[in-house]
Amino acid sequence: MNHRYLPIATLMTVTCLLLAFVLDGSVVVDSAADIVFESMTLFVIIYVMAVSKSKIVQNRKLLAGVIVLICNKLYDVVTEIEVIDEFIDNYEVLDTLLEDGMLQVSVLLIAFGISEMIRKAEDTSLTDALTGLFNRNKLERVSLSNFELVYFDLDGFKEINDTLGHQYGDVILSRFGKAINSNLNKREQGFRLGGDEFVVVLEPGRCIQFIDELRSCLNEQPILFSYGKARATKATLKVGLAKADQAMYDMKRQKKTIAPPAQHAI
Repeated sequence: MNHRYLPIATLMTVTCLLLAFVLDGSVVVDSAADIVFESMTLFVIIYVMAVSKSKIVQNRKLLAGVIVLICNKLYDVVTEIEVIDEFIDNYEVLDTLLEDGMLQVSVLLIAFGISEMIRKAEDTSLTDALTGLFNRNKLERVSLSNFELVYFDLDGFKEINDTLGHQYGDVILSRFGKAINSNLNKREQGFRLGGDEFVVVLEPGRCIQFIDELRSCLNEQPILFSYGKARATKATLKVGLAKADQAMYDMKRQKKTIAPPAQHAI
């Protein structure tokens, strides 16, 4: 047996032995029915933890909440034993903390943990796996109200894929995405729309500075790009994108030469 499941197996074994003693009359309890139902609840929670352990352990709050809940249900089972129940009745505050307090803490921790997992899943669904930038699904949720849009398209990218392969093309995309991300400030956002098309949302007046910083960042790398820019707001996002896209294609047409694919090297 995997040692990670040893505590769970031990807990279930002890609980089963306790039930056996209750049923044959060796242990006196307030209600045999209650201890059976409390034990079944405990088993269900342990089973859920066992089958979902790989996911639960990824979030500390959720893991802590489930552990506290197991302890709470184990306490419910144990206090059904008459001698233990009589003893704990002398400590009413402690009993309340262990029975009701642990339950409330566990529910809060589980709720916080699930909320974090949902947010993380949403962020993952809005992130481009290759570049680490947001994908187009996030574009309509820009954080700035007024901003500058810059629409990028890599020069000669089709030729790179055709001659050097898509794996090398992915390296180029990844490097360009990282260069974009490294030059954004906290309020600005970068997006990969698909293929070799990228968009950045910048604070007003930041466009020229950002382009210069991006070129400087890519100075030692064989990555060429064209771009178009436009002013926009959340309400005029689509219009701004269309203007920036058109300006980008105008720049591409004006360029007389494109760096040959043979010049690209990892």
